[in-house]
Amino acid sequence: MTLLQNTLHCFKNALHFSGRAPKRDFWQFIWFIVLGMVICIIVNSMINGPIVTTTYALGPDGQPAGNPLKTTTHYNSGLFGNIFGLACLLPWLAVSWRRLHDIGKPGYFGFLPWLAWIALIFAVTVAHTGLTEFMTQMSETGRVNVPTTVPVGLTVFFSFFGLVGLVIYWLTRPSQPGPNKYGPNPHEVPS
Repeated sequence: MTLLQNTLHCFKNALHFSGRAPKRDFWQFIWFIVLGMVICIIVNSMINGPIVTTTYALGPDGQPAGNPLKTTTHYNSGLFGNIFGLACLLPWLAVSWRRLHDIGKPGYFGFLPWLAWIALIFAVTVAHTGLTEFMTQMSETGRVNVPTTVPVGLTVFFSFFGLVGLVIYWLTRPSQPGPNKYGPNPHEVPS
């Protein structure tokens, strides 16, 4: 399949979370998303220009004083990228789910990094504040202030990115030969 055919196939199967998707389908759709976001950045930059941020030192009166300390310019995809990203979200989730099925893993394993991130942050927060204080602060202010230490921050960081690396590793694995519990091998079944 060409990139366009594969992309249309992924959009048509956006609600199809059963079965298997070959590695090529998944990675061509990722390539489509990357190209689409680059185009969105270019279009947004042509219409709105770059985002320029200038940093000044503050004087005693709280007003900017002297020459700028730093000026940064960056580009983003803006509204176009947000719309494009939302349009691609469900097809991406579905093809990722089916891709994990293709190697014999449950589709929800793709969510492991995000679930671990949430669980670790919750565990660290409750460990620092205690459950009672956590519940009190959440009910009163809707947020909890937690002092974070470097080891705790590094643990959360490396846990998240370690699991992201594991999921990417799984997504690069070849198809499981023959049928598995999720369906026939897509390479052995005529399209």
